[in-house]
Amino acid sequence: MTMKGGSATSFLLWRMRGRAAGFTLLEVIIAITILAFMSLGVTKMLQSGLERKDIMTVDDRDRLQVESFWQRLNLDIGQNYTPLYYDVVATPDPNSMDAQTLEAFPAMSKNGFIVPVPLEDNGGYIFFTAANRRRQEGQKQSHYAWVRYEVMNLEDGTSALVRRYLPGKVFLGVFEWDKIKPQVILKRAKSLKFFYWHPQKTKFMEHLRDLPAPAVLRAVKVQLEWEDLNGQTQTFERIIRVVWPWFDPAAEQAPATGTAVPTAAANEGAS
Repeated sequence: MTMKGGSATSFLLWRMRGRAAGFTLLEVIIAITILAFMSLGVTKMLQSGLERKDIMTVDDRDRLQVESFWQRLNLDIGQNYTPLYYDVVATPDPNSMDAQTLEAFPAMSKNGFIVPVPLEDNGGYIFFTAANRRRQEGQKQSHYAWVRYEVMNLEDGTSALVRRYLPGKVFLGVFEWDKIKPQVILKRAKSLKFFYWHPQKTKFMEHLRDLPAPAVLRAVKVQLEWEDLNGQTQTFERIIRVVWPWFDPAAEQAPATGTAVPTAAANEGAS
């Protein structure tokens, strides 16, 4: 009995010394295998996250071009300028030199300001904006500029939305758009369409000729078709309002109802 008990005690002491000396080869292999599977899983998660980040970065950069276009267009149209925002159209005098008007300046205001109007030309949309800023001191420019938006085909065969900018000699009313280098605003643009707000009919009209002449912009609805990187065509629609406050100069200058309008004969009699 004593020998058996001593043998059992010796065996336990041997097992304890073995544990203290380290792990067995089998235990080490199992631990390395588990660590390898964990490392593989972590690596796949990191790789997947980096791939999603790259995809999102490319998509965001592509979508950022669309938002940049809307910001640029909102600045140009939002600061559209015409003196008819605060003045009325003057009655033309056929014997005056002012009667010789241009398409871009078809009228004069009552206070003697020439009236620019937006134009449509072969798929291009042209506006007179007050958003110009001189880049160099001493340039012969003002806050005014003509800007043109259109969708055109590039040399590589793709389509793009481009912007042409004319900040100098804006009051000549003569445009040579072919000599102005187009600035690519948005690649893979398919179509661009403008609709113009008609205050009397309270709806958007398809063409400028549908507005009372000379046309005064109050708001523009813009429809854009654009193809993303996946080849899917997306349609956007936004309404851009002019920053000028709503003001009807004709109503302000019209005499009030029931108020007598003094005439020349009445003035002579009073004197």
